[in-house]
Amino acid sequence: MALGEWTFATEGDEVGPETINRIRRAVTLDASLYQEADQDEGLMGEAILVAALSGAVSGLLAWLLSDSGFFAFVSFALGAIVGLFIAAGILLLVGKLFGGQAEYTGLVRAMAYAMAPNALSGIPFIGLLASLWAFVCAVVAVRESHAVSTGAAAAIVLIPAAILIVIGIFLAILVGVAVFSSFT
Repeated sequence: MALGEWTFATEGDEVGPETINRIRRAVTLDASLYQEADQDEGLMGEAILVAALSGAVSGLLAWLLSDSGFFAFVSFALGAIVGLFIAAGILLLVGKLFGGQAEYTGLVRAMAYAMAPNALSGIPFIGLLASLWAFVCAVVAVRESHAVSTGAAAAIVLIPAAILIVIGIFLAILVGVAVFSSFT
């Protein structure tokens, strides 16, 4: 099925050895995989599937290991897909400030493969390491999609992350002030 330039899996398509090999290449920082994902419009369905499976596996692990419930499984899978499209949009805009050349759909595909390590993010401690590795994968994906240096790619990924951290800290302080002020 095709939606504009996006091609999704059709009958007969399946996750097979090629998909597993592309995931392996993504997590081992094979730059040619991220170039391929950026350029090959036919990988959109598989890329979204990789992102969804990463989220679903992470949610399943969180559910099994922390008794977080079935909601974690569903919300992690859906959150991975929604987060993929939002993150790609933000990284596209920030990348353009650095002279990046990426197109949105190519960046979506590359970033989807970069999310593969997040499958382990539902495991305590290992999840932190997996998330850090996904960050490294994202830098390579952004570098290849935007055709910028590694330093510029790291800045493109770090700037939105830093802004989100600052916003999170600010919101946590606001909530803390509101909660503690209710006790006085």
